[in-house]
Amino acid sequence: MAENAINVADLIAAYGAYYDGTNRQSTLFSRLYRGIKEVEMGIMRIVRTNATRWESSDSEIGDVLQSFQKDFTPAGDLDFLPHLVNLFNVKSDIRICPDAIKATWAGFLEDGNLDRAQWPFVRWIVEEHIMPKLLQNFGVDALYKAQYVVPTPGTPGTPVESMDGLEKVQDDLVGAGSIAPIVLGAVPTNPSDFVTYVEDYMDAIDERFVESIETIQMSEPLAKRYSRGYQSKYGTGVRLPGESMYSEIADYSARVVGVPSMRGKTRIWSSTPGNAVIIAKNWDNHMQFRVAPDDNPRYVKIFTDFFAAPNYEKVEEVFITDQV
Repeated sequence: MAENAINVADLIAAYGAYYDGTNRQSTLFSRLYRGIKEVEMGIMRIVRTNATRWESSDSEIGDVLQSFQKDFTPAGDLDFLPHLVNLFNVKSDIRICPDAIKATWAGFLEDGNLDRAQWPFVRWIVEEHIMPKLLQNFGVDALYKAQYVVPTPGTPGTPVESMDGLEKVQDDLVGAGSIAPIVLGAVPTNPSDFVTYVEDYMDAIDERFVESIETIQMSEPLAKRYSRGYQSKYGTGVRLPGESMYSEIADYSARVVGVPSMRGKTRIWSSTPGNAVIIAKNWDNHMQFRVAPDDNPRYVKIFTDFFAAPNYEKVEEVFITDQV
């Protein structure tokens, strides 16, 4: 029996008949379209590739201006510094028994069809639970904090073991001597002092790049601490449209952004626009699943897989504090 592809367009087209007259539809679809904050805000961009290994190369040229002489005296050697990134193959495997819903409030999603893969419930659970959970696992649990662990055969892994997140990438760059943390010490608990701490961080960034930085990333609680401290230190501020917190940084065009992927972390990081990337192969699969009958005809398998790796294109344009 052929497997059935399920994607967002299919869900929208199919659910009118099943949710008409209820108040659930708007809630379900609003949850479905909550994506990865770093991507939605333009902090990170998706780089699609057909390979499982990606290479960028920082290049720089030496000085080329010199005083005149009649001899040809070449200067300005061009150096290439390759940056290799291996993508991580990640997946979702789910096995469900649609018959389990018969006696629940969702029983209206049952279908008399003996092929459980065709039941409306299967599409409902993909929309209501699996797609939002995959986005949460990738964008909150793994994107920053994950550290890859080789799978144990036959045993499912966890989101934080599925790949190397940005924190591990940053630590590896420090270990390789590619970047040096900005040493500021422990994060102040006093909000006003924390604003000064963030300003000191900006002052320490390489002057070649600091004016081009648009956002600096930190945990959401630290972003709230910054907002309170900004009001306390300066007495006023400018809130961007749609935002409830102060995020501006005195004397700079960058602003503070709290991201859920850094929950529980005290490090601050920033980079030039477009430099932070999610390198991906078969990226569309993160919002597309396959449904297939199980060996047990009353069960259904739902699965997807793709390759991904959070990283940076130019490592010299990455700036982190010395905290974890």
